[in-house]
Amino acid sequence: MLVNEQFLSLGLLILSGLVNLTIGIFIYLFAYKLSNGRYTSSKYFAFIGYSIFSWALWLGLRTVYFYPSNNMLGIYLTNIGVFVSMVTIIQTLVFFALSFHSTQRSLQPYRFLYGPYVLVLIAIIVPNIGMLQLNADNPIAYTSPAYYIFLVYMSVYSVLYMILLYNRYRLISSLIAQKHIRLIAIGTIFSILVMFITNISFPFLLQDLRFVYYGPVSFVFLSLIVVFAMIRYQLFRIPLSIVGLLTTLIITILLLIIRIVIVGQNFTEGVTSSLVTMIMFIALYSFLMREVYYGAKKQMILDKKKSELELALDSKNDFLKNASHQLRTPLTVIQGYLSMITSRSDSKYELNQNALNDLQKTYTSAKNLNAIINDVLAANDVNAGRFGINIKDTVNLKLFIQEILEAKHEFFMNKSTKVMFKTKGSDFHAFIDKYKFKEALNNILDNSVFYGKGKVIITLDASHKSIFKIDIKDNGVGITAAESKKIWKKFERGKKSALINPNGSGLGLYLAKQIMTKHGGDITAHSDGRDQGSTFSLTLPKDTLTSAPPDSFGINITPQETI
Repeated sequence: MLVNEQFLSLGLLILSGLVNLTIGIFIYLFAYKLSNGRYTSSKYFAFIGYSIFSWALWLGLRTVYFYPSNNMLGIYLTNIGVFVSMVTIIQTLVFFALSFHSTQRSLQPYRFLYGPYVLVLIAIIVPNIGMLQLNADNPIAYTSPAYYIFLVYMSVYSVLYMILLYNRYRLISSLIAQKHIRLIAIGTIFSILVMFITNISFPFLLQDLRFVYYGPVSFVFLSLIVVFAMIRYQLFRIPLSIVGLLTTLIITILLLIIRIVIVGQNFTEGVTSSLVTMIMFIALYSFLMREVYYGAKKQMILDKKKSELELALDSKNDFLKNASHQLRTPLTVIQGYLSMITSRSDSKYELNQNALNDLQKTYTSAKNLNAIINDVLAANDVNAGRFGINIKDTVNLKLFIQEILEAKHEFFMNKSTKVMFKTKGSDFHAFIDKYKFKEALNNILDNSVFYGKGKVIITLDASHKSIFKIDIKDNGVGITAAESKKIWKKFERGKKSALINPNGSGLGLYLAKQIMTKHGGDITAHSDGRDQGSTFSLTLPKDTLTSAPPDSFGINITPQETI
């Protein structure tokens, strides 16, 4: 199987056109549109890619279809496409250099640069007066004034582009941005030099058109440099996962081009068949890029909303923290004085019994308010990821629970509740955060007293091999199956809870659940139904150090030897 030289040249031409079209669409969607027009230079670079594709397309059509048939109108129109594309590439490069790594999004002050561009387009398009003619012997008037205008424009604007790029490099301080400019400069200067040699100098000086294919082909080098800069130095800040898709598409194009290079059929038929394949590929590629673009845009919107939500949550957390602190300070003073008055610790506080009873109610309300503030702060810490446990040593659970019950003796008496404490097993030593675990137990006990009917049974079971189990059983209002699933959520309470205990925060069971989870344990609730009482079961692993989640500990755990 032999390779035809004309097939090879045309294959490289189509490769250049499709690769630059692919990169142009890709950069326009994922760098310009996705950034809401922030990277203006990416828009101009995308237009460069479109112009290179246009250049390759018109050059290919002229070579394959119109030169062989000597179709003058076709040759004239394709020549217009070729030269307009070349001029547009240089014009767009200038605006790319003006906007590359620039904070200036509008280039309105540089509109005057379009004047020479329009003049050259007129010199190209007008037949028989400009540089293109409807003449089979001389379709391009290389000695005409219009062609010299074209040469001057291409030369001046190419130099202007290099000056602008150098000036941008000199003024910018970012090392990454300087690398971007160096890479772009290497790619574009190489491609422009090849274009001047193969598509301007050879035809103008030697009337040799054999190498005109290699002008567009040279821009493949620029395309590969841009892809490298996107992968290595985050040019245009396109995510690497999406750039990987672009790389795959370029490889696919290369594989498709191979069938042009391999001789197996008539030249024209081979090119036509390959062009049909390319058109199908472009359609598929456009659909794929559209779907990826909209997916990326939705993800970007979600990320923005997420950031806004996180900012709002941080503001809310800060507000709760500051507000709670401002409430706590005067409340602590109020509690202190009420405690001294109601306990009659100072003889100067002499009150009659009615006033003392009212102050006792006030003191109880102040303590309830303080407990609610503490619950709100703790829930806020859970939301902010600051809620952890601090385990310093082992604790005898039996003695620990007894101490809690003794401290709450007056509370039980006031609520006319009889509390029974039972134990099973012998070794009750466990690794726990004493303060957090006490808070969890208090929350469950308070719950059982408030919603019970005068009887609570606590059972500490250490007979299991790997866990401690604490059952807190009451004979109260009970809970339904639906309520048992909701009570662990913030501010969720049973239907009768608000009537029995209107001062509850709705956070006690939620925080108790969080505390037990941080210890590597759990809490479950069981009830046979309404008015059948409830049993809350707390499970705690005997080896809390290895069972607790890795993010449970707010402070390093320093277990000490049990004495």
